[in-house]
Amino acid sequence: TILAQPVLYKLPVVLLYVLQKIKCFAIHRVHNDNDTNTNDNGKNKNDNDTNKNSHWKQNNEEVRPPSVEEPSQPRRMIRCLLPVLLVNVWPQTVVVLGGVLFAVVNKGFAVGHHEFHQLSTHWAQIVYVAAHLLFFSGSRVWMVILRWPFDLSRHTFRVFVVSFASLFSIFHLCVKYGTRVHPFLVADNRHYTFYLWKDILSHTAIRHYTLPAVVAISIALLVADSCDHKDQMSQNDTNHAKSTDTNQAKST
Repeated sequence: TILAQPVLYKLPVVLLYVLQKIKCFAIHRVHNDNDTNTNDNGKNKNDNDTNKNSHWKQNNEEVRPPSVEEPSQPRRMIRCLLPVLLVNVWPQTVVVLGGVLFAVVNKGFAVGHHEFHQLSTHWAQIVYVAAHLLFFSGSRVWMVILRWPFDLSRHTFRVFVVSFASLFSIFHLCVKYGTRVHPFLVADNRHYTFYLWKDILSHTAIRHYTLPAVVAISIALLVADSCDHKDQMSQNDTNHAKSTDTNQAKST
């Protein structure tokens, strides 16, 4: 978890940036194809009006191969994204590679007794990591909480309810059936995790219901806010397209 935390901080941002770049390239390519088709249609129409043999010339015109020097669309996208990824993720990549190298040399991640430090399935870590990430992105969550009740729609509320119910069920099952209490956690009082478990997480109501509910509500709010923002952008695009069509109709 310690090695994964630095990567998890920037991973959503980097993935969002990559998806936005891919979307921009796709939209740019579609626009170019549409412009090319429009130009070809206009050219064919003019040629048909001026010369009856233009269709024969177009079909028999020699197809010129693409230039070797011009990079293809995937290569351009990779060339554009690679520097951004290297700049934003290289510190976390060094940490992860260093951890893997240490595990190979040490024959495990444990520094102390290997018998008590073995890999195991601990599903409750999903809830703990989610709570950890939400704590460090608290400003974003509080902005959504303060703004969201005043900008509520039926679709947004439905998304929130479905997201909360799904996440709470998953988190509750993970904590209830996937919690593994390490022997050192309840035996060593020199670390703050001992008191965190003893005073807070050892209580069933807090561990099984309160913590999953808080994390599920926070994530559901972010999901609903993202869907609401996406709906607003789609509505703005629709209104802009309608106004553009109206202006074009008036001009013609």
